[in-house]
Amino acid sequence: MSNIVREVMERQHHFASVMTPEAFTAWLEKQPIDHVFTGCNAGRCPVAEYLRDMFRSKHVGVGHQTVHVDLVVFGLPQWAQDFIAQFDNVFSCSSVTVAAVIRMMRPAEQSMSSAGHSAGAA
Repeated sequence: MSNIVREVMERQHHFASVMTPEAFTAWLEKQPIDHVFTGCNAGRCPVAEYLRDMFRSKHVGVGHQTVHVDLVVFGLPQWAQDFIAQFDNVFSCSSVTVAAVIRMMRPAEQSMSSAGHSAGAA
């Protein structure tokens, strides 16, 4: 296996391990209270900044269905797609505080946990 393929596979594994609503919310809660994000901005949305920290990369851009980290493109999980759509709709090109983003994540985190439990019971 080539080094490039190995690195991409490692990044895919890392991406899957960090892209959970619980991990994202925990990261948000550690951010400075006066930190702001920007709606409708591929590089300044909360998900982009989260992944920039998780991958220690300057080159992260988030779309509504995919994200690129350096030159690797990942499909976003449904919870992240829903969050980004809601974030951009509610905060459209505005600055928003960490506290507002955390409040927005709480219902998503709870529904994801419920969905996981329901799916496991079926």
